[in-house]
Parts: sequence; C-alpha cells; structure tokens
Amino acid sequence: MPELERLLQEHLEKNIDLYKQKAIHAAAQTWGVRSKTTIRIRASTPRDSGGRQTVDYFQCTLQRLYEKGEDRFWEAVRPQAKLAYDMDDVRVASHRVYSAPSHPLTLAARPKSSRRI
Repeated sequence: MPELERLLQEHLEKNIDLYKQKAIHAAAQTWGVRSKTTIRIRASTPRDSGGRQTVDYFQCTLQRLYEKGEDRFWEAVRPQAKLAYDMDDVRVASHRVYSAPSHPLTLAARPKSSRRI
C-alpha cells in the first residue's frame, strides 16, 4: 500500500467511530430515527476508484449548474445522464421533478428563483 494511502487509512480508522457516532446522533436528533445500517468507509486513491471519479464529476457539473448558474460542464455530460432528480424544482409537482431526455435539465428550464443559490 503506498505511504499516502496507508496514512489516510490509519487516520480514517482512528476517527471513524467518532464520525459515525456523530452522524447517527445527528440523524436521530433531526429525524427521530436510528439507523441500523452498517457504514463502511475505505480510503483509496483515485486510480482505484474510476466509477467514483465519474460520479464525482457528474455531481460537480450539477453543483456548478445550481450554485453558479454555469451549464457548460453539465451540457457536456448531459447526453450520458439518463435521469436527474431535481429536488428543488416544485413547479410541476410537490414531489419534485425528474428530468430525462424527454424533459431535460437545462439552465433555461430551471426556475428563475432557484438558478443561483
């Protein structure tokens, strides 16, 4: 294991119980539920996580669309996105809006009040 990855993993393992307990407590306080789900976190290098890099990039393009009103990165990957769930758009229904090729998520389609957060 490369040195940096080993150090990251050691740090994560040392603090993981504290982070997990804080998250469980916050969920219980906020929503009144206590999860029994096992949480596993593993430190890894980008070269070992190609799928995560892809998801992270998609998320970053959406973040730029929503927070900065900039759509050039999203438009580059949008044809590969089969479905996007817009939790902030309640214009059509109170259960939010699903965007798909027939109803694409674009900057122009976003409601003016939510174009910049």
